Amino acid sequence: MLADRPDQALPSDASYRVAEGGLEHLDLHRAPFPSALFELRSVYRVIGTAVGHGPVPDRLESGPPVALVFGNEESGLDPGTIAACDEIWSIPGSGRVQSLNVSAAAAILLYLLTRA
Repeated sequence: MLADRPDQALPSDASYRVAEGGLEHLDLHRAPFPSALFELRSVYRVIGTAVGHGPVPDRLESGPPVALVFGNEESGLDPGTIAACDEIWSIPGSGRVQSLNVSAAAAILLYLLTRA
């Protein structure tokens, strides 16, 4: 799901090439955030990502499937989107780098979710 905002970047030709065919297997939808996240919470555990919040848990409890919400690399998640999430996770770093590239953060969290 992509935020239905004029500043929301859409997948480019380069993103289709980098995904090596993976984007053809996804359904992308534009929706107004954060109201769409509140609707998702009836079926999914909505987890946002932001610097300076709770750490990624060592182990996930069983429950509904997870919907991960990533902000943009410039300003992250806005306060309304953070409020619409069930939890907010931060990936701990070395202290020298404040945040990760969104694709690196997504890769780390998706890997951790597959291990849960």
